[in-house]
Amino acid sequence: MIFASPSNPKENLASQLTRHRGGFLFGMANHLLIDCCHTKVIDGMAMTTRTLRVASLRTWLGFGIALFISLPSWAQEFPTVGLLYNTKEAHSLSYRCSMLAPSKMECEFVQTAIRRKGDPNTLARLIEQSKREFRSGKQFASAKDCQAYGEMVDVLEGRKKAPLPEGLAKLTAMEKRDLLEIANVMTSICSNPTEEGYIRLGRLSHARDMRTCLVSSQTFRQTFGYIGGRDSASSAWVVESRPEGVCGVVQLSRFTPERSDVGDYTFWRYTAKKAITNPQAIAFLGVGNNIKCSELDEAEYFYDWRSKQQPLQCDYIEFSVL
Repeated sequence: MIFASPSNPKENLASQLTRHRGGFLFGMANHLLIDCCHTKVIDGMAMTTRTLRVASLRTWLGFGIALFISLPSWAQEFPTVGLLYNTKEAHSLSYRCSMLAPSKMECEFVQTAIRRKGDPNTLARLIEQSKREFRSGKQFASAKDCQAYGEMVDVLEGRKKAPLPEGLAKLTAMEKRDLLEIANVMTSICSNPTEEGYIRLGRLSHARDMRTCLVSSQTFRQTFGYIGGRDSASSAWVVESRPEGVCGVVQLSRFTPERSDVGDYTFWRYTAKKAITNPQAIAFLGVGNNIKCSELDEAEYFYDWRSKQQPLQCDYIEFSVL
């Protein structure tokens, strides 16, 4: 889904002059500039031919000069409202932009991301962690917990009635199967702790994460400045940014236009990028969670107006703040 902006600069001008009257005047900007025999609508005031004739020449010329001087600034094409799709990841970006001044606009964004919780590269590390936990001799679970695991196995296998039948009835066959597999491993570890049992539990946890997808959403706002080229196709709206935080993060994101092959419209693409200006610093992200600024992501991420499907194969969905 994408909203294109008209490429006619006079339409953009008319939109700015008559915004409170409902947006574009559907081509009436041409009449505003050259047709002296029809009613002119300027900033909500109707000016007829007779009104123009009695207006002083100085006032009209002054208005005309101001109008044409401001035309290059306000006539710049800019993104208004749209929905963009990340070209590699299951992310979308909706935006709503408005002009603040000539060559300056502000945009509000809502980014929605869906990603797999598990990472194939973490399995080996998780297995080593399971081995360390077993060798530490730390008690796996309390006697009360182990009893609960055994009762869960009995309920799922039908040997015992569920304490909350309505809760059990809500579980799908897949959820019951997954719970039974984990409960069996936990019961086995409770009765006979072995390194192999710990490793098996780690593998099950990792496999569950690989079938789980995290959904997150965040909002942010950016201010853009216009950089003009030889034509609209070589122009761009670039984020106005200063170094922020201990890492000195500078935003380099930008909107770039793409002319439509059908119709007189312009579509917009968004490129997300940041630069780290203080890479030797350490960023504090929470208790026990520090990261070198040099390790922060400085890659470019491209968002296109063409929709794209992402086959993630999620059996479970979890909502995340990150």
